[in-house]
Amino acid sequence: MRAAAHASPPATAGAGISPPPPQKKPPLLPEVSIPWTDETSDHLWQRPWNSGAGGILAGTGAQGRAFWATDPGGQQQIGCVCTAQGMEYDYSTVILGDDLTWTSSGWQARPEKSCDDALHGLSPRQYLRYALNSYRVLATQGTRGTRLYSTDSETQKHLRALAGLHRAGSDT
Repeated sequence: MRAAAHASPPATAGAGISPPPPQKKPPLLPEVSIPWTDETSDHLWQRPWNSGAGGILAGTGAQGRAFWATDPGGQQQIGCVCTAQGMEYDYSTVILGDDLTWTSSGWQARPEKSCDDALHGLSPRQYLRYALNSYRVLATQGTRGTRLYSTDSETQKHLRALAGLHRAGSDT
């Protein structure tokens, strides 16, 4: 995503169904956090949810944007389905949260893991339809390419396996 953001065509990232209520005062704080460990060390990737005009991205000095997806400062912000719907980008990244995971039984919904507290009361069956549709909307915003990332390690393995099949030209 970082390399795509510096390319001449615009790139953006989207995650989940709905962020928590907007922060009232700048600076925008990194509410989307993804920790991981590799052979070199522990890492932490963080970004704020997209803002309205007037916020300042913590530690970057980049202005928050009402047009977060199209203004240069917005590329350091994370959109949700509510703010990305209807937009198109050259490249996008979609972050699947722990609210939608892949198991040997297929896609599993965990509404209690949603960023939107109003959805916590839904049954997993009700939430699954909503989550799959929301992530589909986000995944179709990149016209040249989309990267999918899951915070759940088993789901990430599944996505990598699917990408490997796609690259190999398999249609299974």
